[in-house]
Amino acid sequence: MTSVVLLKGDKISHTKHPMFVTQLEDWFQEQGHQLTEVFIDHYNNEIHDADIIILAIPVEQIEYQAFKQFLQSLPKDSFTGKKVFSFVLGGTVAHVSIMELYLQPLLTRLGVNETIKPISIQSNRKSKRKNQVVNIEKMYEFFKMHIPQVV
Repeated sequence: MTSVVLLKGDKISHTKHPMFVTQLEDWFQEQGHQLTEVFIDHYNNEIHDADIIILAIPVEQIEYQAFKQFLQSLPKDSFTGKKVFSFVLGGTVAHVSIMELYLQPLLTRLGVNETIKPISIQSNRKSKRKNQVVNIEKMYEFFKMHIPQVV
């Protein structure tokens, strides 16, 4: 069984994207993996024990700054040997590009050798550009490509 940590901002900010978390939990459970939610304001050692870390990064300025400060506070090479995936909660394609630009140096400092472009997760609001929204099947396909299956 693979240990997966979903690293999130504060509990209030994630009420905007409850389906994202629910769908992640369901998919990982179906695949035989353990998914644990960790909030940045309640840090624990589960991050160090995880095989995979999923960063659920809020796009709102204040929440993103808190998330970034948390990552900066971690010891160097904290993510060495782990797969790390970033999901930007809300925003546009431009937000994803900016997050990628800002995250890359932080993730490199934390020991992430292979980075994958952050993926945008939209809330239930209607988007003018449908290609900005990651549907659940597309997200599952992404994980199937990057996470070992348990038989």
